[in-house]
Amino acid sequence: MTYDTERIISELSGTIAGQRARVEALQGIPLERLHQRPATGRWSVAEILEHMNLSSGHYLSRLQRIYARVPPRTTRKPTFSPGRWGEMATKAMQPRAGGRIPWRMKTLWLFEPRSARTAGMAS
Repeated sequence: MTYDTERIISELSGTIAGQRARVEALQGIPLERLHQRPATGRWSVAEILEHMNLSSGHYLSRLQRIYARVPPRTTRKPTFSPGRWGEMATKAMQPRAGGRIPWRMKTLWLFEPRSARTAGMAS
């Protein structure tokens, strides 16, 4: 499948703006509550945020290195075609209505929140 590059960038920007707004809404919640796990084997809000920062930071640093090597006059392609595996994995991991993720992958150890690793908890 082929996607419009500008549309993807716009959708990702909207997703990031929504995530930032939800994080800002957490500012009034006591830290103890943010660190409280909803159930055994489940991450707390603070652990989820740490996971998001760890995984985003990994990709951000890689993208920064790539963009540092790109010639300044490089133009963006109008369309993007992901590989079959990338598209399948992305669609399968996208939350459905109500936030349910139909295909949950095991989190790589480097993206696990520190508290989950020290507690011996695997995702």
